[in-house]
Amino acid sequence: MDIIGTVISVDKDKAVVGVKRASACGENCANCHGGCETTTATAVVQNTVGAGIGDMVKIQSDSGAVIKAAVVLYMLPVLVAIIAAVVAYCFGLGSILTVFIWVVAFFASFFVIKRFEKRLAPKSYITKVLGKGVK
Repeated sequence: MDIIGTVISVDKDKAVVGVKRASACGENCANCHGGCETTTATAVVQNTVGAGIGDMVKIQSDSGAVIKAAVVLYMLPVLVAIIAAVVAYCFGLGSILTVFIWVVAFFASFFVIKRFEKRLAPKSYITKVLGKGVK
């Protein structure tokens, strides 16, 4: 998976890169008329090519790792919450308590994900400087 971004800061062998988030219209906003706003996100990546601040760079990540991280982030909380609700229901807890346990399990799973975030995050690195920025 490749993406293009701009280096915001550099610290030794790591760089913070700003990337534009893709819109739902596939970056064809002129024909979409959906009124979506372009937003940016930042990512800390390995600076393997010595890019400097302001440089436009190409970033590469393992597609499989990106998909795995997305599945964990989006599916794990739902699965944990459903399992917790089923267990609560099987123990004969009331509807209100079962819903409460579902909500607690759903949000608690995000704390677990946050704890293992570094292991789950796909490794990204700069592969090419596309244009030199202001140093």
